[in-house]
Amino acid sequence: MGNRLNQGLNVSHFDVFDASTLKTLYSWSESPPLYHHYSISDEAIAAVDFNNHSVVISEFGTKRWRTVGKGSGLCASMNMPTLYSDQQLVYGCDKLIATSTDGHVLMTDSFPTGDKSSGKTTVAQAGRFVAISVDTTKVKTHILSEPSVRITATHIAVYDLVLKKQVFTVKVEPLPKNDYDFALSPDGSKLAILNDRNVSVCVVPVQLTEQTETGRSEPL
Repeated sequence: MGNRLNQGLNVSHFDVFDASTLKTLYSWSESPPLYHHYSISDEAIAAVDFNNHSVVISEFGTKRWRTVGKGSGLCASMNMPTLYSDQQLVYGCDKLIATSTDGHVLMTDSFPTGDKSSGKTTVAQAGRFVAISVDTTKVKTHILSEPSVRITATHIAVYDLVLKKQVFTVKVEPLPKNDYDFALSPDGSKLAILNDRNVSVCVVPVQLTEQTETGRSEPL
């Protein structure tokens, strides 16, 4: 989906294409425009309503947005949602929330105190596993200026959305200075991490026990 902004007219023009043929499936305009990040499935767009601090969704071409969940906590990511199927999405700031597109909460998992989502989320193509980057922050107060927030640690948590629990976590060390990203393999069994000029691959346990298992990091 492409989102063409016309700031003069205060409008977003959306074009949805078939990825295999590049044929246009939907084309429409709406106002106010969609400025911030969003996530799409084969049917809909999920985004954040900053005015109401909520997660909203709209089917392609309908121009009708409905609330599917309230934001949890305050952070730079603003509870940015990620659709992992046509009917399900994840979002959250101080905790992971998985919900259906009709607003039914499927699971929640609170992050440790002081930890918040950085807004980076990736989903395996099969839709079973989701990986979320979580930052540990320290707030420093200043007498004559606004408080400053410093990231002291970052880790990636992988969740099994079928078993509804966290199955793997890995600390990102050292803290990235410039380039940082990660991706899950299609079946969710591997987690690749870009940390500046280094790439590592972690094995994610797919066959799980009752307790959360850990994987291993294998630098390439």
